[in-house]
Amino acid sequence: FTAGAAWAFHGVGARRASYELRMATVFSMLLAVVLGIWGYAFRMETHSHMILNLRFLAALLPAIIAFVVARTLQRLPEWLDPREKPLAPILYGGMAVFLFGLISLETYTHISSWMVDHERGRWLAQMALSLVWGGYATALLVLGFRIPQAKLRLAALALFGVTAVKLVLIDM
Repeated sequence: FTAGAAWAFHGVGARRASYELRMATVFSMLLAVVLGIWGYAFRMETHSHMILNLRFLAALLPAIIAFVVARTLQRLPEWLDPREKPLAPILYGGMAVFLFGLISLETYTHISSWMVDHERGRWLAQMALSLVWGGYATALLVLGFRIPQAKLRLAALALFGVTAVKLVLIDM
C-alpha cells in the first residue's frame, strides 16, 4: 500500500510540479522499503520459489518506483526545485544498495531454510551469497561500461574485492 501511495504521490507531484508531493513520494518509498524488509522477519513456506514469491516482489516494488522517480527527476530538470538536484543520484545509489541487500537476503534465507541440516544450510547459503555477489558485481561492471559511469565500475570492483575476501575468510 505504501508503494502504491508513493506511486500516486509521484504522479501527482510530477504533474503539479510540487516539491512537497515529490518529497512525500520519497518518504513513502522509504516506508515501503522498511515494510518490505520487515517481511523477512517472518518465515516463508518451504515450497516457495526463490525470488518468485510475494514477499520478494513486495519488497522489490519500492526499488522499481525509486528507479522511475529518479529517471523522471533526471529527465525533467526544468521544474525541479534546486534542493532536488542531488536526489536522482541518491535514489539510484540507494536503489542499487537496496537491491543488492534484498537479493542477498532472499538468497540467504531461502537456501539456509531449504536444507534439513542447518549447519550445511548456512554453509551453502554463504556459498550462494558469494555467487550472487559476483553476479551482481558483474552486472554493475557491465552497466558501468554501457552507460559511462566510473562510480558504477568502481563499486563493481570493490564488490569483487569484498567477495574475494569473503571467499577466503568465510567460505573456505
